[in-house]
Amino acid sequence: MTQPLDEATQKLFFDVGRLKALHDLSLLDNNAETVYDRFTQLVHDVLQTPVSLISLVAEDSQFFKSQIGLSEPWKSQGKTPLSYSICQHVIATNQPLIVENAPENALVKDNLAVTELHVIAYLGVPLTLKDGTQLGSFCALDNHAKSWDADDLAIMQELGEIITAEFNLRAEVYIDPSRQPELVGFHQRIESLMQSLDITLPKSDFLIALGKARAEYNL
Repeated sequence: MTQPLDEATQKLFFDVGRLKALHDLSLLDNNAETVYDRFTQLVHDVLQTPVSLISLVAEDSQFFKSQIGLSEPWKSQGKTPLSYSICQHVIATNQPLIVENAPENALVKDNLAVTELHVIAYLGVPLTLKDGTQLGSFCALDNHAKSWDADDLAIMQELGEIITAEFNLRAEVYIDPSRQPELVGFHQRIESLMQSLDITLPKSDFLIALGKARAEYNL
């Protein structure tokens, strides 16, 4: 079993504001949204990891707003108990988490994702609203030890910033539904950005192309 979270970390998971935000933005439903699947597919292709997730951490479960590579039954259920969540540690610190060999990592070695699902390598970046509300993690996972490099982290952070910007706009639309066309336009720009990227580029070149595309499409 994973070690129990300390009192301060437990408080994060029962933060009413964060849980309300997840529900208000309809992020805990099972409705597939192509816009998020673009990100998990891109990480799968560029970082060459078998699993990529947009994981949103609620009070007792982590929900997958998008996933690629999960095995059953988690793929169909779209969530796991927190005992299978490495992403909870990203929420706890609001910082990227890099794990190269989980069985040798004191923080996560007893997590059920490691002991039962055989997650060995993990790279996750936080998804935090501009008001500081921590929603979850955008992450890549591998079943083999992996030496993540600076380009891997930078790519995840760049893409995570776009996801977070989309979440922020969803929050603004929730307050003012008349702004829904802005969200539609944002999704269209994401689609254009994704179509413009060449996933066959070396990661360092891909990162440069991603930065240029973000500027071009105002993302």
